[in-house]
Amino acid sequence: MKLKVFTAALAAALIFAACGNVIEDNSLPMTTQAPVSAAATAAGDESLTAAADTSAPEKTAASETGPASEQSSRPETAEASSAAAATTAATTTAATTTTTITTTTTTTTTTTTTTTTAKPSQPTQAELPPAEPLMPYCKAAAVYCIEDKELLYSSNYTGRISIASTTKLLTASLALKYLKLPDVVTVGTEVWMTKPYSTVAGLAVGNKLTVEQLLYGLMLPSGNDAAYVVAVNVARKLNPQAQLTDEQAVNIFVKLMNDTAGQLGMLSSHFANPEGWDDPDHFSTLSDMFVLTQYALSQPVLAEIVSTRYKQAVLLSGQTLAWSNTNQLINPYSGYYVADCIGCKTGTTGDAGCCLIAAVRRGGKTYLCAAMGTLTTEDRYAAVTALISSKLPRV
Repeated sequence: MKLKVFTAALAAALIFAACGNVIEDNSLPMTTQAPVSAAATAAGDESLTAAADTSAPEKTAASETGPASEQSSRPETAEASSAAAATTAATTTAATTTTTITTTTTTTTTTTTTTTTAKPSQPTQAELPPAEPLMPYCKAAAVYCIEDKELLYSSNYTGRISIASTTKLLTASLALKYLKLPDVVTVGTEVWMTKPYSTVAGLAVGNKLTVEQLLYGLMLPSGNDAAYVVAVNVARKLNPQAQLTDEQAVNIFVKLMNDTAGQLGMLSSHFANPEGWDDPDHFSTLSDMFVLTQYALSQPVLAEIVSTRYKQAVLLSGQTLAWSNTNQLINPYSGYYVADCIGCKTGTTGDAGCCLIAAVRRGGKTYLCAAMGTLTTEDRYAAVTALISSKLPRV
């Protein structure tokens, strides 16, 4: 009897061990059958249909990333069936529960729609807006066509600025208006009013020269000494009976400058001296200076003078003076030469900076190009040549 009980217990233990092996052994091969979605089958996706019909243990995309416990269920092994039969023969009844784990692999078909947008056609060169000139810093700059009365470019066009020796365009214009070119003037003590570090024509007390020579000395080397000689001679010509001191004569001339500026329509300008020295009461705008430049160029003699690169003068008193134009745009030996530039005037002071108003004759039209208040002499030429190359018609 004890032997029968022992035999039954041993059989039960064997059955329990066999069932445990079936459930926990993850090392046994698996058979995976992935369901095929109706949408994929209807679309004729042959690769999905083939995967659904295959019982080989190949990995799918889901099986490569999912945990092993979720991949498949295992069929009962032969060893488990034999153990169950042995249990029946031992007259011991055992209830075996088989749990089927079903892994469903869902295949998602993603349809990517690529929309190709046609690139817009590139604008032609004629349709592109004009490029802004690349130029150094300046306080004001502009390009103006005299014949078309058209402003082609401007920066701070109507803002108040110091104008330095571009003032001499007005000084020279008044000399031409009130004096005659062959008139002889004698340089007096007025040249002593010239400030230190001024640009000069080299005139000295007692020199005798014509008004024409005086104007070349005023405009080419930008002679401040010549500006004072012009001022006192114009004032004394208009007041022949008065015994004017140099200061009185200069003051009369400065008043004449302001009166003339008003007549020209330069309503935002005021002048305090004949040479353009820095002074709180000496200022203008680039807009007004373009008015003055047009007035100066309308006088043929002055237009000829500002276009002259070099002048040697033999004074009536015997001295020989040579003057070079400070405007390097008309100098073919400079790095800033512009072949069709016809003048006009440079200027430099501490407050005004470096200034240049240039006139260019191109395609039958005259263009005024200006850069006022640059930081260096080189910058004023770089700025003006940039304006010329970017805003004027090609040559």
